[in-house]
This record gives sequence, C-alpha cells and structure tokens, in this order.
Amino acid sequence: MVSHAVKPTHPAPPSPAEDALPSLADVLDRVAADGPQIITRGEERFVVLSAQELKVEKEEPDFIQFLLNGPRFDGVEIEHEPWDMRDVDL
Repeated sequence: MVSHAVKPTHPAPPSPAEDALPSLADVLDRVAADGPQIITRGEERFVVLSAQELKVEKEEPDFIQFLLNGPRFDGVEIEHEPWDMRDVDL
C-alpha cells in the first residue's frame, strides 16, 4: 500500500509579522506622498527616499539660501552690559 501526501490547495496564512509588513509598492507610494520613510527592525535601520530628495541631500549647501531661509530674528533684543567708551584724539 502506497500513501501519497496531499498538498494543500491554498497557501498557508501569513504570520502576524508578515501581515504587518507593507509591500515595497506601498512603501514607495508613501515616499511619493509623504516623503522619506524610515524602516525599523527594533531600531532605525533604513531610510527610503525619492531620487529627487537624494539629489537635494547631495547638493552643496548654498550659504545665501541658508541665510535667507534661516530663522528670523525680528524683534529680538540682545541684552549686554553697558560699555565704557574711551576718548580717542585723532
């Protein structure tokens, strides 16, 4: 008598960990919509970002743009001790 193992006709259900993992297409859609995505495995391990964002990251910083886009200091008063002025004859 010969016994043959019967293969199941449907795949095994995914494990809970596999259910939690999004597909690569989902991650790429999120990158396109929301910007860089961090992938973790107990700790931050990977960052997925678009080619455009990678290009921006690699560009040399423009000092003028840095100054123009930096924080505004309007209305900020800097306090200091009064200075003693000296008289200079020219």
